[in-house]
Amino acid sequence: IAHIHDRMPVVIDPQDFARWLDCRTREPRDVADLLRPAPIDFFEAVPVSDRVNKVANTGPDIQERGMVGQEPEKA
Repeated sequence: IAHIHDRMPVVIDPQDFARWLDCRTREPRDVADLLRPAPIDFFEAVPVSDRVNKVANTGPDIQERGMVGQEPEKA
């Protein structure tokens, strides 16, 4: 996702969820090995409406697939 942003989100495998979330018995160094790059094909970039940029806009429709170069909707 480097063409979108310079930071990569953390992606934790489901089998590691409990270990990642266990902050009572584990130190950050104990789970550092889980911080690895996601597989190259893990994410899919899709265009969405500019409405996602305003917190007042809610609902699943703001994440519907849009078209590149599509005119922004008037809110």
